[in-house]
Amino acid sequence: LKLGSTRVPLLGSSPLDPGLATLLAMEQGPSLPSDKKHDETLPMHVGSNVVKDYPCSVLWAPIPMVTHLLPFIGHTMVTDSEGHLYDFAGYMPGSGRSGVLKDVGLFGGAVLAIRLEAKEGVQPQAFLEDWDLAIRSGTCASERKVHKGIVSNCHSHVCAVLNAATRSRNPAVPAALGWNILVLGFMVMVFGTWVPSGKGRCFRLWFYVWFLCVAAWLVTGTN
Repeated sequence: LKLGSTRVPLLGSSPLDPGLATLLAMEQGPSLPSDKKHDETLPMHVGSNVVKDYPCSVLWAPIPMVTHLLPFIGHTMVTDSEGHLYDFAGYMPGSGRSGVLKDVGLFGGAVLAIRLEAKEGVQPQAFLEDWDLAIRSGTCASERKVHKGIVSNCHSHVCAVLNAATRSRNPAVPAALGWNILVLGFMVMVFGTWVPSGKGRCFRLWFYVWFLCVAAWLVTGTN
């Protein structure tokens, strides 16, 4: 047998020359690694809470006790083009499951929402496809992240999705600034619209504050 002008010995003949073996390895190309576990996505916990009325949206839900004391702090989630809900719970090392949940909603139904739309000149179908790719990208980037309070949290997951969406129009967010935890919290509080079914729920979560106010007034007003 011949490889170019070089004679290759047949099976059973003398061993290959080291230089020729290197040449053959180069012709075959590099071998693929057998361990791909870090390239595979982790299985997700899946529920049944599909928000079909709010596709391609960022959703915000109050966190009991935390939102009571600090009304601007809550739990953010994001939906794909079909309304499937994704929210970050945090990865538990050794669990073998993704830190992002699908169709669950850790703290119940949403109260505020921001709808994302296509940039000017972008076809609706192209926007939907790009948005779903951004969902997958942000979810894969967050699936192995441990929840670290204000450093790595649900806002970080949503920001990863928003920054990956190249064909969506960011409402009043400068391109140079991009999405981060502070920007997302501000945008939800200022530009978020009430979810019709969430108004009553939000009031029920905060109603006890009125009793505290009345009690404080009774204590201080009688002196």
